[in-house]
Amino acid sequence: MKRYDDALADLNRAIELNPEYAWAIAHRGRTYQAMKRYDDALADLNRAIELDPSDDDYAATRLEIHRLIGKAADN
Repeated sequence: MKRYDDALADLNRAIELNPEYAWAIAHRGRTYQAMKRYDDALADLNRAIELDPSDDDYAATRLEIHRLIGKAADN
């Protein structure tokens, strides 16, 4: 649906209510990734991993963002 601004608003509110909500932080990072805001995405994924290091999806998403950054640099 690409309603990134709406998604960010909802995720930001969830994070305001619980600043240690790793799921919301990771999904905000994925939203930033979709928006090609890679620095913001990495910051959120790093924080999510810090909060919940057992979730392998967070690390996999971070790796994908690093790949995307590499591809962007090559263009």
